[in-house]
This record gives sequence, C-alpha cells and structure tokens, in this order.
Amino acid sequence: MAVSVSPEAVSRAYGAGVQLAPPSIVAALAQMEHEIKRERIIDSISKRREAGKTSAAGLA
Repeated sequence: MAVSVSPEAVSRAYGAGVQLAPPSIVAALAQMEHEIKRERIIDSISKRREAGKTSAAGLA
C-alpha cells in the first residue's frame, strides 16, 4: 500500500530545511533495488539447484 505525503506535510513535520527527491528518482531507485534483489534470488536458486538442494530444509 503506497502512502502519499505532500512536501508541505514533511516540511511542517521536520522543518523547512528538508528537501525531497523528485518522485521519478525515488521510483527509479526502488526499481533498481527490486531488480538487484531479484537477481540475487535467481542466482541463489541456481546455485542451490547445481548443488542438488531442492528446499530450504537442505540448509539445516
């Protein structure tokens, strides 16, 4: 669930010196982080398959 907070509300809460990044930059960073996590998960699954492990129980 996304929460939208206006810059004015942030300014009132934290002071006038707060500068926010444009939403497009925040969205781009979130997308990049999502892609990095996805690559790590896919890589981990591939390594586990190569090692012959089929479930998380194989780690114990």
